Amino acid sequence: MVKGKSVDETYKLFNLGQGRALTREQNALKARHVVRCQEFTAYDPKRRDLICTRLSHDYYNIAFFDHDQESRIARGPPLGSIAGSILDWGVRSSLNIILLKVSESEVGYPFSVFGTVIARDEVDYKCLYLFRREKKDAQIIKSMDDMLILTDPPRGLVLLDEVFFEIDLKIERDGGATMDFSKGVISLIRARLPVDRQTMTVNLCSWLSSVDVLCEHVEQPVEATVGITSLKGPCNLGGVCVWADGNYEERIILYSSDSCLAVGGPVPLARRVVAVPMGKKLVIRLRGLTDESDYVAGLTKEGEEGEDVVITMGPSDEGSCVCSMGWGEVQVQVAWTGILKREEYKMDVVGDVSLLR
Repeated sequence: MVKGKSVDETYKLFNLGQGRALTREQNALKARHVVRCQEFTAYDPKRRDLICTRLSHDYYNIAFFDHDQESRIARGPPLGSIAGSILDWGVRSSLNIILLKVSESEVGYPFSVFGTVIARDEVDYKCLYLFRREKKDAQIIKSMDDMLILTDPPRGLVLLDEVFFEIDLKIERDGGATMDFSKGVISLIRARLPVDRQTMTVNLCSWLSSVDVLCEHVEQPVEATVGITSLKGPCNLGGVCVWADGNYEERIILYSSDSCLAVGGPVPLARRVVAVPMGKKLVIRLRGLTDESDYVAGLTKEGEEGEDVVITMGPSDEGSCVCSMGWGEVQVQVAWTGILKREEYKMDVVGDVSLLR
């Protein structure tokens, strides 16, 4: 928008939609689009080129687009409350973000990383945060095997034609200096999905790193929200991962810890929501700790391995179960919700200019 003017004031300034000849309006919008793109353009030393680091596109205009506005669309209703076939009310496909990791680092290891990773789908193009950390809460990456700890977006990612990932990661170097580490926009395009598997990796090679986003394509999805509570402690729960039955290779890590749960209460899952194909069940594996700390804590006998617990739950099953872990008990709960179709996103059109709002 024009400096010092609101969106509505800028629209009024250009008399948009007032029936005037479109040439001046279109030119003004196109000029503003170029200015906005320049605001987000930076020189990437890795690619040795100028790149746009936030969402922009040749097919639509971002003159008035708010890149920081978060999606206001909430999760769908309980699955049991929806009448009719999923073909009538559900979206065709969704994405699970299995992992996000730094596959290459030019600064070595370890390092502390912070910043944001945003997903945008074509439902509303608004921000859906997958990773969001301030400098004081930076995550330490010790090796290329470490994954960024992701958070749940406020709703499921819907794959219509394309989903965008906007990455802005920084690192803290010796002395507290901040450096750009990974920056730019990548996308997953539905037409490029492999026909022989459900997963696809998209990669951003920029600044001081190469970052991989591994996605799982889910057809006719519903959402499963997982909750785990320690009823009695201590218990030797060291990890939680989930997958749709028959699809172990695409498992998603919800929780990982090197220490036992000494007290009761909710287990702090990093992520809780998973898209599952309609008609499939969710498999939940609770990993028991097996290292020496278990013996010291009195959770297992010396030389004894912790046992994993595997639970399978579907929409028609009872929503919770209780199982033993070490000397404690945990309750596992799963709530099922629908991912509803939305009205097609409509851009404002001024002549041959399609405005993203």
